[in-house]
Amino acid sequence: MDEMTFVEAAAGAGFPMTFPVVFREIVWRTFAQLPSVQREQESRRQRDVRLQPERAYQQHLEGRTVRSVAEAATIFLVREATSL
Repeated sequence: MDEMTFVEAAAGAGFPMTFPVVFREIVWRTFAQLPSVQREQESRRQRDVRLQPERAYQQHLEGRTVRSVAEAATIFLVREATSL
């Protein structure tokens, strides 16, 4: 597996615009496009309601830009670190 297994390049500019302006974004692939080994493991886990990685992936990553997910994770971590 290489680094592009989970993401793909999408044409077009992202908003809000940042500088330097980028005309291509990296977005998370759909769950169906992920390697089949993970999907097989997921089908075994679906019996346990607490372990539903497909649902979590679709809700938080699928189709979103890697940049926006990284920004959201950074904000969450900063908030958690400052609340200690």
